[in-house]
Parts: sequence; C-alpha cells; structure tokens
Amino acid sequence: YIRDYEVVAICTGYNNGMLELSQRNRFYSGDKLDVLEPSGKPFYITVTEMYDEWNNKIDVAPHPMQRLFIPADRAIKKGAFFRKKIIKK
Repeated sequence: YIRDYEVVAICTGYNNGMLELSQRNRFYSGDKLDVLEPSGKPFYITVTEMYDEWNNKIDVAPHPMQRLFIPADRAIKKGAFFRKKIIKK
C-alpha cells in the first residue's frame, strides 16, 4: 500500500468568501491542495492566505483539529477533503 497524498483538512463550511476548515495534517500558505468534494469532480486550490479562529494571519497550520479560514472564490461543499501530495525524500 503506497500513499502518495495525505488529507490536510476537511471543509466544515463556507461564508462570505471564506472557507472554514478543520485541519488534519500540517500545511502551509502557498501550498497547492487537491479538493475532493462529495459527488464532485476533483480540482486544485492554492492557499494564498490563511487565518486562525481569532482572525490572525498565519503561514502554517501546525495543530491537528485547528479551525482555519482561507479565502476562496467559490463555495466548496461541507465535508470536502483537502489533500496534499507527499513529497518523497
């Protein structure tokens, strides 16, 4: 069993152009993430900026289950998985 991706967040909502995410694995501002919506076609999103639950701008999401917000130009369905390709060393 070979894993080429890891789930980094799950979408918990969308409001006023901001996605609300529940973080699972570490990811960074600038990362390109694969979005897998329930019953939808996969697509990519680049994290241009990221905010914590107190609206502080952050560059990295280091804490599992952390509540995060990222701007998005479209709504993404609740329950969508955000995954990141694993870079092999």
